[in-house]
Amino acid sequence: VRIIGFTIKLGDSTAILSIGGRPEIQDCYFVSEMSGTGPAITCLSGSPSIVDCEFSDLEMSTGGCIGIGAGNGFLISGCTFSNIMRTNGTMPATVAVFNSTNGTIMNCDWSYCSMTTPGGLELRGQLSLYNSSALVDNCNFDNNEEEFGTACIAAGLSQVTIDDSTFSANRTSDQGSAVYLYENSSLEMNNCSLLWNWSGGTCGSVKIEADSSATITDSEFNGNSCLGVSEYTPGGGAIRSTGDVTLTNCYFQENSSGSSTTSNSCCGGGICLVAGNGTL
Repeated sequence: VRIIGFTIKLGDSTAILSIGGRPEIQDCYFVSEMSGTGPAITCLSGSPSIVDCEFSDLEMSTGGCIGIGAGNGFLISGCTFSNIMRTNGTMPATVAVFNSTNGTIMNCDWSYCSMTTPGGLELRGQLSLYNSSALVDNCNFDNNEEEFGTACIAAGLSQVTIDDSTFSANRTSDQGSAVYLYENSSLEMNNCSLLWNWSGGTCGSVKIEADSSATITDSEFNGNSCLGVSEYTPGGGAIRSTGDVTLTNCYFQENSSGSSTTSNSCCGGGICLVAGNGTL
């Protein structure tokens, strides 16, 4: 099935539903004249290819823009997600991937997307991976905001590689603003820039839980910060890890953690290694 060059108005149900196969969705523009019910594209299984599509100025009452289920080798390329407001729902990530392997997300941009209601961390952010594996290549995450959980990428029971990507000025009241790893997940990050991301919780940019690991190479962390207010303990302005982390040839500048009104115990302006193994 090929769907090319359509303008699609979102309503009270998923606009495109695919079950199996290799659907191709290209050069489509998704608009909304009302609060839409998502995801706009749902692929319950198979190997979908979603290329050069635009999602902008949408208010999603349930779900996000793309939901991908069991399969192998999905592709999301050249897509833009701008000014997406997700207000409720059981799958609120802008792009949510479950039980799918060997996916590729490349040349995509997320900007000024937000989520305002509570929910599980695995459902947060602009890209959520659960029990999945994917390459994120040459993508930009700029000025996204989440009320709970990470603002950009969350990975649980997953393996994710992030290459040549930029995370800038993203904000969250909880966890790492750029990447959050949990439940035996692994991250390889290469040649990325993480700039001026902020969290009101324990980590300004990349947070690694005790059962997960990260290898970060040739990447820049500049101006990231976490506040550590209320019940949270101040942590790492750029990275907080209770798992295993290896950093090679990375650059840190002007990252900060804590404030004059919070305790500075267990606080690292750039890096906070709470437990696990750290190699710098």
